[in-house]
Amino acid sequence: MNQKKQDGYLEDAQLQKEILKHLEEDRYRLTKHGDQELKNDDLDLSDALHVLKNGKHNHNKTKFINKYQA
Repeated sequence: MNQKKQDGYLEDAQLQKEILKHLEEDRYRLTKHGDQELKNDDLDLSDALHVLKNGKHNHNKTKFINKYQA
C-alpha cells in the first residue's frame, strides 16, 4: 500500500520506489516540455534517467538556482 503524507502526496521513499518501478517497466514518457527543459540545460534523456534512478543530479551540468524555487 502506498504511504501518503497528510497533504496526499507519497512519502519520499515510496515515491522513489514507484519511480524506479516505472523506469524498470519502461512505463514513462518524455513530454515536449521535459524535452525542451533538457535541451535548455544541454542535457538528454540519459541525464534525466540518471537523476530519477539515483535521486541526485550533477549541479555542474545545469543552470539550476535554488533561490528561485518556491
